[in-house]
Amino acid sequence: GPYLVRDWQVSHGLEAANREVKEALLGTAGVWNAAALATKATAKEATCETHLTDNRTSWKEMIQTKTKANKEVKAANKFDEISRAKVHWVSSGQGRSTVTLPPTKEWPFPCAEARKVCFVGNEIVALEPAETARVNADEAQWTNESGASFWHIPDEHPLSWFASEQVTFNLPGYFDGLESVQRTEKPVKVRPASRTMEGANIWDAPLLNVTPVVAYPTWPFNFGDTLGRHFFHGYIDWASKHPEMYNLPLAIALPHNLLLPSFWRLLEGVGVGVESFAVLSETRDDKPLCFNKIIGCSHFDEDSNWRAATPVDSPKAWETFRTTVVHNNCPSRRASQSERARDKQVVVGLAQRTRGRRLRNLEELLKECRALGTLGGKHIECRKVEFSDILKDLCSLQDLDVLVGTHGAQLANALFMRQGSNLIEVRANDWYDVDMEDRLKDPGTWSSQIAQSFWFTNNTRYWWYGAGAKDSFPDTRSKVPGRDSDVFVQWPILACMLEKVMLLRPDHNAYAGSALPMVRNAGCT
Repeated sequence: GPYLVRDWQVSHGLEAANREVKEALLGTAGVWNAAALATKATAKEATCETHLTDNRTSWKEMIQTKTKANKEVKAANKFDEISRAKVHWVSSGQGRSTVTLPPTKEWPFPCAEARKVCFVGNEIVALEPAETARVNADEAQWTNESGASFWHIPDEHPLSWFASEQVTFNLPGYFDGLESVQRTEKPVKVRPASRTMEGANIWDAPLLNVTPVVAYPTWPFNFGDTLGRHFFHGYIDWASKHPEMYNLPLAIALPHNLLLPSFWRLLEGVGVGVESFAVLSETRDDKPLCFNKIIGCSHFDEDSNWRAATPVDSPKAWETFRTTVVHNNCPSRRASQSERARDKQVVVGLAQRTRGRRLRNLEELLKECRALGTLGGKHIECRKVEFSDILKDLCSLQDLDVLVGTHGAQLANALFMRQGSNLIEVRANDWYDVDMEDRLKDPGTWSSQIAQSFWFTNNTRYWWYGAGAKDSFPDTRSKVPGRDSDVFVQWPILACMLEKVMLLRPDHNAYAGSALPMVRNAGCT
Protein backbone atom coordinates (compact mmCIF):
# COMPACT_ATOMS: atom_id res chain seq x y z
CA GLY A 1 0.00 0.00 0.00
CA PRO A 2 1.01 3.70 0.15
CA TYR A 3 2.97 3.09 3.35
CA LEU A 4 5.28 0.57 1.65
CA VAL A 5 5.71 2.77 -1.45
CA ARG A 6 6.73 5.76 0.66
CA ASP A 7 9.19 3.58 2.65
CA TRP A 8 10.81 2.53 -0.65
CA GLN A 9 11.06 6.16 -1.77
CA VAL A 10 12.76 7.21 1.47
CA SER A 11 15.16 4.30 1.32
CA HIS A 12 15.96 4.97 -2.35
CA GLY A 13 16.65 8.66 -1.59
CA LEU A 14 19.09 7.83 1.20
CA GLU A 15 20.95 5.32 -0.95
CA ALA A 16 21.32 7.87 -3.77
CA ALA A 17 22.67 10.52 -1.38
CA ASN A 18 25.19 8.12 0.14
CA ARG A 19 26.32 7.08 -3.36
CA GLU A 20 27.05 10.72 -4.25
CA VAL A 21 29.16 11.12 -1.10
CA LYS A 22 31.15 7.97 -1.90
CA GLU A 23 31.81 9.02 -5.50
CA ALA A 24 32.95 12.46 -4.37
CA LEU A 25 35.42 11.01 -1.87
CA LEU A 26 36.89 8.67 -4.48
CA GLY A 27 37.02 11.26 -7.25
CA THR A 28 38.88 14.59 -7.83
CA ALA A 29 36.35 16.88 -6.19
CA GLY A 30 38.46 16.99 -3.04
CA VAL A 31 37.68 17.16 0.59
CA TRP A 32 35.58 20.34 0.45
CA ASN A 33 33.48 18.99 -2.39
CA ALA A 34 32.96 15.75 -0.45
CA ALA A 35 31.98 17.71 2.66
CA ALA A 36 29.47 19.72 0.65
CA LEU A 37 27.97 16.56 -0.79
CA ALA A 38 27.86 15.02 2.68
CA THR A 39 25.94 18.05 3.90
CA LYS A 40 23.60 17.63 0.94
CA ALA A 41 23.07 13.97 1.85
CA THR A 42 22.34 14.91 5.46
CA ALA A 43 19.75 17.42 4.28
CA LYS A 44 18.16 14.81 2.02
CA GLU A 45 18.12 12.32 4.88
CA ALA A 46 16.43 14.83 7.19
CA THR A 47 13.85 15.63 4.53
CA CYS A 48 13.17 11.94 3.93
CA GLU A 49 12.85 11.29 7.68
CA THR A 50 10.37 14.17 7.95
CA HIS A 51 8.34 12.74 5.07
CA LEU A 52 8.47 9.29 6.69
CA THR A 53 7.33 10.62 10.07
CA ASP A 54 4.52 12.61 8.47
CA ASN A 55 3.51 9.58 6.44
CA ARG A 56 3.49 7.28 9.44
CA THR A 57 1.42 9.79 11.43
CA SER A 58 -1.12 10.21 8.63
CA TRP A 59 -1.25 6.46 8.01
CA LYS A 60 -1.80 5.83 11.72
CA GLU A 61 -4.59 8.37 11.75
CA MET A 62 -6.14 6.75 8.69
CA ILE A 63 -6.03 3.33 10.37
CA GLN A 64 -7.59 4.75 13.53
CA THR A 65 -10.32 6.42 11.51
CA LYS A 66 -11.02 3.24 9.58
CA THR A 67 -11.05 1.16 12.79
CA LYS A 68 -13.48 3.59 14.39
CA ALA A 69 -15.70 3.45 11.29
CA ASN A 70 -15.62 -0.37 11.34
CA LYS A 71 -16.62 -0.39 14.99
CA GLU A 72 -19.48 1.97 14.26
CA VAL A 73 -20.65 -0.23 11.37
CA LYS A 74 -20.47 -3.33 13.57
CA ALA A 75 -22.37 -1.56 16.32
CA ALA A 76 -25.01 -0.46 13.82
CA ASN A 77 -25.26 -3.99 12.41
CA LYS A 78 -25.59 -5.41 15.92
CA PHE A 79 -28.30 -2.90 16.69
CA ASP A 80 -30.08 -3.83 13.44
CA GLU A 81 -29.88 -7.51 14.43
CA ILE A 82 -31.31 -6.72 17.85
CA SER A 83 -34.09 -4.63 16.28
CA ARG A 84 -34.98 -7.48 13.90
CA ALA A 85 -34.92 -9.98 16.77
CA LYS A 86 -37.27 -7.80 18.80
CA VAL A 87 -39.68 -7.36 15.86
CA HIS A 88 -39.72 -11.12 15.21
CA TRP A 89 -40.28 -11.86 18.90
CA VAL A 90 -43.14 -9.36 19.26
CA SER A 91 -44.87 -10.58 16.10
CA SER A 92 -44.98 -14.15 17.47
CA GLY A 93 -47.37 -13.02 20.21
CA GLN A 94 -49.20 -10.09 18.67
CA GLY A 95 -52.97 -10.40 18.33
CA ARG A 96 -52.98 -14.00 19.57
CA SER A 97 -55.61 -15.04 22.09
CA THR A 98 -54.87 -16.02 25.69
CA VAL A 99 -58.41 -15.73 27.06
CA THR A 100 -58.84 -19.42 27.90
CA LEU A 101 -55.59 -19.80 29.82
CA PRO A 102 -56.15 -20.70 33.47
CA PRO A 103 -55.01 -18.22 36.14
CA THR A 104 -51.27 -18.36 36.77
CA LYS A 105 -51.84 -19.61 40.31
CA GLU A 106 -53.07 -22.86 38.71
CA TRP A 107 -49.96 -23.33 36.55
CA PRO A 108 -47.63 -26.19 37.56
CA PHE A 109 -44.72 -23.84 38.30
CA PRO A 110 -44.60 -20.68 40.47
CA CYS A 111 -45.51 -17.52 38.55
CA ALA A 112 -46.28 -13.85 39.15
CA GLU A 113 -47.90 -11.06 37.13
CA ALA A 114 -47.30 -7.33 36.65
CA ARG A 115 -48.98 -4.64 34.58
CA LYS A 116 -47.90 -1.59 32.58
CA VAL A 117 -44.16 -2.05 32.48
CA CYS A 118 -41.25 -1.58 30.06
CA PHE A 119 -38.10 -3.62 29.43
CA VAL A 120 -35.09 -1.27 29.61
CA GLY A 121 -31.44 -2.23 29.99
CA ASN A 122 -31.93 -5.51 31.89
CA GLU A 123 -34.54 -3.82 34.08
CA ILE A 124 -38.29 -4.07 34.31
CA VAL A 125 -39.55 -0.51 34.75
CA ALA A 126 -42.89 0.27 36.40
CA LEU A 127 -45.01 2.97 34.71
CA GLU A 128 -48.01 3.42 37.01
CA PRO A 129 -48.40 4.57 40.61
CA ALA A 130 -50.41 2.53 43.05
CA GLU A 131 -54.11 2.27 42.26
CA THR A 132 -55.11 4.48 45.21
CA ALA A 133 -52.91 7.30 43.89
CA ARG A 134 -54.44 7.02 40.42
CA VAL A 135 -57.98 7.09 41.76
CA ASN A 136 -57.41 10.31 43.74
CA ALA A 137 -55.22 12.01 41.15
CA ASP A 138 -56.21 15.13 39.28
CA GLU A 139 -56.58 14.16 35.60
CA ALA A 140 -54.66 17.29 34.65
CA GLN A 141 -51.57 15.86 36.36
CA TRP A 142 -51.31 13.28 33.56
CA THR A 143 -51.15 15.76 30.69
CA ASN A 144 -47.57 16.93 31.13
CA GLU A 145 -44.63 16.21 28.83
CA SER A 146 -43.86 12.82 30.34
CA GLY A 147 -47.37 11.53 30.85
CA ALA A 148 -46.60 10.84 34.53
CA SER A 149 -47.92 12.52 37.63
CA PHE A 150 -45.64 15.01 39.31
CA TRP A 151 -46.97 13.89 42.70
CA HIS A 152 -46.93 10.07 42.45
CA ILE A 153 -43.98 7.76 41.77
CA PRO A 154 -44.77 4.60 39.77
CA ASP A 155 -45.27 1.60 42.05
CA GLU A 156 -42.47 -0.95 41.71
CA HIS A 157 -43.69 -3.25 44.49
CA PRO A 158 -45.67 -5.57 42.16
CA LEU A 159 -42.31 -6.24 40.48
CA SER A 160 -40.55 -7.49 43.62
CA TRP A 161 -41.02 -11.12 42.59
CA PHE A 162 -39.20 -10.49 39.30
CA ALA A 163 -36.25 -8.93 41.13
CA SER A 164 -35.96 -11.67 43.76
CA GLU A 165 -35.94 -14.69 41.42
CA GLN A 166 -32.57 -16.38 40.98
CA VAL A 167 -31.01 -18.41 38.17
CA THR A 168 -28.54 -21.19 38.96
CA PHE A 169 -26.12 -21.92 36.12
CA ASN A 170 -22.73 -23.27 35.13
CA LEU A 171 -20.39 -20.61 33.77
CA PRO A 172 -20.43 -21.56 30.05
CA GLY A 173 -17.40 -23.13 28.42
CA TYR A 174 -15.81 -24.75 31.48
CA PHE A 175 -15.76 -28.21 33.00
CA ASP A 176 -18.81 -28.37 35.27
CA GLY A 177 -16.83 -29.86 38.17
CA LEU A 178 -14.52 -26.87 38.65
CA GLU A 179 -14.53 -24.83 41.83
CA SER A 180 -16.86 -21.78 41.54
CA VAL A 181 -18.14 -22.75 38.07
CA GLN A 182 -21.65 -23.22 39.48
CA ARG A 183 -23.22 -19.88 40.33
CA THR A 184 -26.50 -18.30 41.29
CA GLU A 185 -27.48 -14.77 40.25
CA LYS A 186 -30.50 -12.48 40.17
CA PRO A 187 -30.51 -11.53 36.46
CA VAL A 188 -33.29 -8.91 36.44
CA LYS A 189 -33.54 -5.58 38.26
CA VAL A 190 -36.70 -3.51 38.74
CA ARG A 191 -37.38 0.18 39.37
CA PRO A 192 -39.97 2.92 38.86
CA ALA A 193 -39.78 4.98 35.68
CA SER A 194 -38.22 8.42 36.00
CA ARG A 195 -40.49 11.28 35.03
CA THR A 196 -37.60 12.95 33.17
CA MET A 197 -34.00 12.10 32.19
CA GLU A 198 -34.82 8.61 30.92
CA GLY A 199 -32.36 7.47 28.26
CA ALA A 200 -35.07 5.43 26.53
CA ASN A 201 -38.25 6.99 25.22
CA ILE A 202 -40.43 5.26 27.82
CA TRP A 203 -43.37 7.63 27.98
CA ASP A 204 -44.07 7.62 24.24
CA ALA A 205 -43.73 3.85 23.80
CA PRO A 206 -47.01 2.02 23.09
CA LEU A 207 -48.24 -0.66 25.49
CA LEU A 208 -48.15 -3.74 23.28
CA ASN A 209 -50.99 -6.22 23.04
CA VAL A 210 -48.55 -9.03 23.83
CA THR A 211 -48.19 -10.98 27.09
CA PRO A 212 -44.63 -12.24 27.48
CA VAL A 213 -43.43 -14.83 29.98
CA VAL A 214 -40.16 -13.87 31.67
CA ALA A 215 -38.66 -17.30 32.39
CA TYR A 216 -36.06 -17.97 35.09
CA PRO A 217 -34.79 -21.49 34.22
CA THR A 218 -32.30 -23.60 36.16
CA TRP A 219 -29.13 -24.55 34.23
CA PRO A 220 -30.16 -22.43 31.18
CA PHE A 221 -26.84 -23.09 29.35
CA ASN A 222 -26.96 -26.89 29.84
CA PHE A 223 -28.43 -28.57 26.77
CA GLY A 224 -29.38 -31.86 28.41
CA ASP A 225 -30.88 -30.32 31.54
CA THR A 226 -32.89 -27.66 29.69
CA LEU A 227 -34.19 -30.05 27.05
CA GLY A 228 -35.28 -32.40 29.84
CA ARG A 229 -37.14 -31.83 33.08
CA HIS A 230 -35.54 -28.46 33.92
CA PHE A 231 -37.66 -26.71 31.29
CA PHE A 232 -38.83 -28.35 28.07
CA HIS A 233 -40.58 -31.42 29.49
CA GLY A 234 -42.82 -29.59 31.95
CA TYR A 235 -43.45 -26.58 29.73
CA ILE A 236 -44.33 -28.64 26.66
CA ASP A 237 -46.62 -30.91 28.64
CA TRP A 238 -48.47 -27.94 30.16
CA ALA A 239 -48.74 -26.29 26.74
CA SER A 240 -50.21 -29.49 25.27
CA LYS A 241 -53.11 -29.10 27.71
CA HIS A 242 -53.36 -25.34 27.09
CA PRO A 243 -52.21 -24.57 23.51
CA GLU A 244 -52.60 -20.83 24.08
CA MET A 245 -49.32 -21.05 26.04
CA TYR A 246 -47.68 -21.04 22.61
CA ASN A 247 -49.11 -17.53 22.10
CA LEU A 248 -46.94 -16.17 24.93
CA PRO A 249 -43.43 -15.25 23.74
CA LEU A 250 -40.61 -16.19 26.12
CA ALA A 251 -38.04 -13.75 27.53
CA ILE A 252 -35.28 -15.90 29.04
CA ALA A 253 -33.64 -14.21 32.03
CA LEU A 254 -29.91 -14.96 31.71
CA PRO A 255 -27.15 -13.64 33.97
CA HIS A 256 -24.47 -11.14 32.92
CA ASN A 257 -25.94 -10.42 29.45
CA LEU A 258 -24.74 -13.85 28.28
CA LEU A 259 -26.03 -15.07 24.92
CA LEU A 260 -29.06 -17.30 24.50
CA PRO A 261 -27.98 -20.85 23.54
CA SER A 262 -29.33 -21.94 20.16
CA PHE A 263 -31.24 -24.95 21.51
CA TRP A 264 -33.79 -22.59 23.07
CA ARG A 265 -34.82 -21.67 19.52
CA LEU A 266 -36.31 -25.13 19.03
CA LEU A 267 -39.42 -23.51 20.49
CA GLU A 268 -39.64 -21.28 17.42
CA GLY A 269 -40.49 -24.47 15.53
CA VAL A 270 -43.91 -24.42 17.20
CA GLY A 271 -44.36 -20.67 16.77
CA VAL A 272 -43.12 -19.49 20.17
CA GLY A 273 -40.99 -16.36 20.10
CA VAL A 274 -37.95 -16.83 22.33
CA GLU A 275 -35.15 -14.37 23.08
CA SER A 276 -32.95 -13.37 25.99
CA PHE A 277 -34.30 -10.68 28.28
CA ALA A 278 -31.05 -8.75 27.78
CA VAL A 279 -31.65 -8.47 24.01
CA LEU A 280 -35.30 -7.54 24.43
CA SER A 281 -34.46 -4.81 26.94
CA GLU A 282 -31.69 -3.31 24.77
CA THR A 283 -32.47 0.25 23.65
CA ARG A 284 -30.60 2.76 21.51
CA ASP A 285 -32.47 5.76 20.14
CA ASP A 286 -35.65 3.73 19.87
CA LYS A 287 -38.71 3.09 21.96
CA PRO A 288 -38.46 0.22 24.47
CA LEU A 289 -40.80 -2.74 24.58
CA CYS A 290 -43.68 -1.92 26.94
CA PHE A 291 -46.61 -4.13 27.88
CA ASN A 292 -50.02 -3.99 29.49
CA LYS A 293 -49.23 -7.26 31.25
CA ILE A 294 -46.29 -9.60 31.79
CA ILE A 295 -45.96 -12.98 33.51
CA GLY A 296 -42.88 -14.34 35.26
CA CYS A 297 -42.28 -18.05 35.96
CA SER A 298 -39.49 -20.09 37.55
CA HIS A 299 -38.61 -23.51 39.02
CA PHE A 300 -39.94 -25.47 36.08
CA ASP A 301 -38.48 -28.61 37.70
CA GLU A 302 -39.95 -28.07 41.15
CA ASP A 303 -41.10 -31.68 41.60
CA SER A 304 -37.91 -33.59 42.39
CA ASN A 305 -39.65 -36.94 41.97
CA TRP A 306 -39.50 -37.63 38.25
CA ARG A 307 -42.04 -40.46 38.50
CA ALA A 308 -44.58 -38.14 40.15
CA ALA A 309 -43.88 -35.52 37.49
CA THR A 310 -44.55 -37.94 34.64
CA PRO A 311 -48.08 -37.36 33.34
CA VAL A 312 -50.09 -39.98 31.55
CA ASP A 313 -50.13 -38.13 28.21
CA SER A 314 -46.45 -37.02 28.12
CA PRO A 315 -45.61 -39.32 25.15
CA LYS A 316 -48.34 -37.73 23.04
CA ALA A 317 -47.39 -34.20 24.12
CA TRP A 318 -43.70 -34.64 23.34
CA GLU A 319 -44.28 -36.44 20.03
CA THR A 320 -46.61 -33.65 18.86
CA PHE A 321 -43.93 -31.09 19.75
CA ARG A 322 -41.14 -33.14 18.15
CA THR A 323 -42.93 -33.83 14.87
CA THR A 324 -43.98 -30.16 14.55
CA VAL A 325 -40.42 -28.94 15.09
CA VAL A 326 -38.99 -31.50 12.64
CA HIS A 327 -41.63 -30.71 10.00
CA ASN A 328 -40.95 -26.97 10.24
CA ASN A 329 -37.15 -27.30 10.19
CA CYS A 330 -36.42 -30.20 7.84
CA PRO A 331 -37.17 -30.56 4.12
CA SER A 332 -40.12 -32.90 3.60
CA ARG A 333 -38.29 -34.85 0.90
CA ARG A 334 -35.52 -35.74 3.36
CA ALA A 335 -38.00 -37.07 5.87
CA SER A 336 -39.75 -39.18 3.21
CA GLN A 337 -36.42 -40.66 2.13
CA SER A 338 -35.76 -41.70 5.72
CA GLU A 339 -39.18 -43.37 5.86
CA ARG A 340 -38.48 -45.44 2.75
CA ALA A 341 -34.96 -46.33 3.87
CA ARG A 342 -36.26 -47.66 7.17
CA ASP A 343 -37.81 -50.69 5.47
CA LYS A 344 -34.49 -51.74 3.94
CA GLN A 345 -31.75 -50.73 6.36
CA VAL A 346 -30.84 -50.01 9.95
CA VAL A 347 -28.77 -46.89 10.65
CA VAL A 348 -26.62 -47.01 13.80
CA GLY A 349 -24.90 -43.82 14.97
CA LEU A 350 -21.91 -43.94 17.33
CA ALA A 351 -21.65 -40.56 19.07
CA GLN A 352 -18.22 -39.21 20.01
CA ARG A 353 -17.72 -36.32 22.41
CA THR A 354 -15.14 -33.63 21.69
CA ARG A 355 -13.49 -34.05 25.11
CA GLY A 356 -13.93 -36.42 28.03
CA ARG A 357 -16.19 -39.49 28.30
CA ARG A 358 -15.03 -40.71 24.92
CA LEU A 359 -15.40 -44.09 23.22
CA ARG A 360 -11.77 -45.18 23.22
CA ASN A 361 -12.17 -47.78 20.47
CA LEU A 362 -14.62 -45.91 18.23
CA GLU A 363 -12.82 -46.65 14.96
CA GLU A 364 -12.65 -50.36 15.80
CA LEU A 365 -16.37 -50.38 16.63
CA LEU A 366 -17.21 -48.70 13.31
CA LYS A 367 -15.11 -51.26 11.43
CA GLU A 368 -16.78 -54.20 13.19
CA CYS A 369 -20.24 -52.68 12.81
CA ARG A 370 -19.81 -52.15 9.08
CA ALA A 371 -18.53 -55.69 8.69
CA LEU A 372 -21.68 -57.05 10.30
CA GLY A 373 -23.55 -56.64 7.01
CA THR A 374 -27.11 -57.17 8.20
CA LEU A 375 -29.04 -56.70 11.41
CA GLY A 376 -32.53 -58.06 11.95
CA GLY A 377 -32.69 -58.99 8.26
CA LYS A 378 -31.86 -55.44 7.16
CA HIS A 379 -28.70 -53.88 5.78
CA ILE A 380 -26.79 -52.12 8.57
CA GLU A 381 -25.19 -48.72 8.05
CA CYS A 382 -22.86 -47.46 10.79
CA ARG A 383 -21.93 -43.79 11.20
CA LYS A 384 -19.70 -41.72 13.41
CA VAL A 385 -21.81 -38.91 14.89
CA GLU A 386 -20.43 -35.66 16.30
CA PHE A 387 -23.14 -33.29 17.47
CA SER A 388 -22.58 -29.53 17.41
CA ASP A 389 -25.93 -27.70 17.31
CA ILE A 390 -29.38 -29.30 17.55
CA LEU A 391 -30.76 -26.85 14.97
CA LYS A 392 -28.16 -28.16 12.48
CA ASP A 393 -28.29 -31.81 13.59
CA LEU A 394 -32.08 -32.11 13.76
CA CYS A 395 -32.65 -33.38 10.22
CA SER A 396 -29.85 -35.97 10.19
CA LEU A 397 -31.17 -37.34 13.50
CA GLN A 398 -34.27 -38.50 11.62
CA ASP A 399 -32.16 -41.07 9.76
CA LEU A 400 -30.97 -42.89 12.89
CA ASP A 401 -32.56 -46.07 14.21
CA VAL A 402 -30.08 -46.52 17.06
CA LEU A 403 -27.80 -43.99 18.77
CA VAL A 404 -24.92 -45.26 20.94
CA GLY A 405 -22.92 -42.93 23.19
CA THR A 406 -21.42 -42.32 26.60
CA HIS A 407 -23.27 -40.47 29.35
CA GLY A 408 -23.57 -36.76 28.58
CA ALA A 409 -25.72 -33.93 27.26
CA GLN A 410 -25.13 -34.99 23.65
CA LEU A 411 -27.50 -37.94 24.22
CA ALA A 412 -30.37 -35.47 24.70
CA ASN A 413 -30.34 -35.14 20.90
CA ALA A 414 -31.99 -38.56 20.83
CA LEU A 415 -35.18 -36.99 22.21
CA PHE A 416 -35.74 -35.72 18.66
CA MET A 417 -35.20 -39.06 16.92
CA ARG A 418 -38.16 -40.79 15.28
CA GLN A 419 -40.75 -42.43 17.50
CA GLY A 420 -39.73 -46.06 18.10
CA SER A 421 -36.00 -45.42 17.63
CA ASN A 422 -33.48 -46.43 20.28
CA LEU A 423 -30.77 -44.98 22.51
CA ILE A 424 -28.03 -47.10 24.10
CA GLU A 425 -26.31 -45.14 26.87
CA VAL A 426 -22.78 -46.38 27.59
CA ARG A 427 -22.14 -46.13 31.33
CA ALA A 428 -18.72 -46.40 32.95
CA ASN A 429 -18.21 -48.92 35.76
CA ASP A 430 -18.89 -46.52 38.66
CA TRP A 431 -21.85 -44.81 37.02
CA TYR A 432 -24.44 -47.51 37.68
CA ASP A 433 -25.50 -50.02 40.30
CA VAL A 434 -27.37 -53.29 39.75
CA ASP A 435 -29.37 -55.69 41.89
CA MET A 436 -28.99 -59.44 42.19
CA GLU A 437 -30.68 -59.91 38.80
CA ASP A 438 -28.34 -57.46 37.06
CA ARG A 439 -31.13 -54.90 36.72
CA LEU A 440 -30.61 -51.16 37.18
CA LYS A 441 -30.92 -50.85 40.95
CA ASP A 442 -32.20 -47.32 41.55
CA PRO A 443 -33.47 -45.56 38.41
CA GLY A 444 -34.33 -42.44 40.43
CA THR A 445 -30.71 -41.41 41.07
CA TRP A 446 -28.75 -38.58 39.41
CA SER A 447 -26.78 -41.09 37.33
CA SER A 448 -30.03 -42.12 35.61
CA GLN A 449 -31.10 -38.57 34.71
CA ILE A 450 -30.78 -39.27 30.98
CA ALA A 451 -32.86 -42.42 31.32
CA GLN A 452 -35.52 -40.45 33.20
CA SER A 453 -35.82 -37.98 30.30
CA PHE A 454 -36.57 -40.80 27.89
CA TRP A 455 -38.95 -42.59 30.23
CA PHE A 456 -40.79 -39.28 30.62
CA THR A 457 -41.34 -38.85 26.88
CA ASN A 458 -41.60 -42.59 26.09
CA ASN A 459 -40.82 -42.03 22.40
CA THR A 460 -37.16 -42.99 21.97
CA ARG A 461 -36.56 -46.31 23.72
CA TYR A 462 -33.81 -46.32 26.35
CA TRP A 463 -31.24 -49.11 26.81
CA TRP A 464 -27.93 -49.13 28.67
CA TYR A 465 -24.50 -50.70 28.34
CA GLY A 466 -22.63 -51.21 31.64
CA ALA A 467 -18.85 -51.25 31.19
CA GLY A 468 -16.62 -53.27 33.50
CA ALA A 469 -13.84 -51.84 35.63
CA LYS A 470 -11.10 -52.82 33.17
CA ASP A 471 -12.93 -51.05 30.34
CA SER A 472 -13.50 -47.79 32.27
CA PHE A 473 -10.90 -45.01 32.47
CA PRO A 474 -11.89 -42.38 35.07
CA ASP A 475 -10.63 -38.81 34.78
CA THR A 476 -8.75 -38.24 38.03
CA ARG A 477 -9.18 -34.45 37.70
CA SER A 478 -12.94 -34.81 38.16
CA LYS A 479 -14.86 -34.77 41.42
CA VAL A 480 -17.13 -37.38 39.81
CA PRO A 481 -14.63 -39.72 38.10
CA GLY A 482 -17.23 -42.45 37.66
CA ARG A 483 -19.25 -40.16 35.41
CA ASP A 484 -16.26 -38.58 33.71
CA SER A 485 -14.68 -41.75 32.33
CA ASP A 486 -13.60 -42.85 28.88
CA VAL A 487 -14.93 -46.28 27.98
CA PHE A 488 -13.70 -49.20 25.89
CA VAL A 489 -16.79 -50.96 24.46
CA GLN A 490 -16.72 -54.71 23.86
CA TRP A 491 -18.03 -55.22 20.33
CA PRO A 492 -19.52 -58.73 20.85
CA ILE A 493 -21.69 -57.39 23.67
CA LEU A 494 -22.76 -54.32 21.70
CA ALA A 495 -23.54 -56.44 18.63
CA CYS A 496 -25.71 -58.72 20.76
CA MET A 497 -27.52 -55.69 22.17
CA LEU A 498 -28.16 -54.25 18.71
CA GLU A 499 -29.70 -57.56 17.66
CA LYS A 500 -32.06 -57.59 20.67
CA VAL A 501 -32.95 -53.93 20.19
CA MET A 502 -33.99 -54.48 16.58
CA LEU A 503 -35.88 -57.71 17.29
CA LEU A 504 -38.19 -55.92 19.74
CA ARG A 505 -41.23 -54.56 17.94
CA PRO A 506 -41.11 -50.76 17.47
CA ASP A 507 -44.41 -50.05 19.22
CA HIS A 508 -44.33 -48.64 22.74
CA ASN A 509 -46.29 -51.49 24.32
CA ALA A 510 -43.66 -54.03 23.29
CA TYR A 511 -40.94 -51.95 24.95
CA ALA A 512 -42.99 -51.24 28.09
CA GLY A 513 -43.76 -54.92 28.50
CA SER A 514 -40.16 -56.09 28.19
CA ALA A 515 -37.76 -56.50 31.12
CA LEU A 516 -34.65 -56.34 28.90
CA PRO A 517 -34.18 -52.53 28.75
CA MET A 518 -33.59 -52.36 32.51
CA VAL A 519 -31.07 -55.21 32.47
CA ARG A 520 -27.37 -54.45 32.02
CA ASN A 521 -26.39 -54.94 28.38
CA ALA A 522 -29.93 -56.27 27.69
CA GLY A 523 -28.72 -59.57 29.16
CA CYS A 524 -25.81 -59.95 26.70
CA THR A 525 -22.48 -61.23 28.01
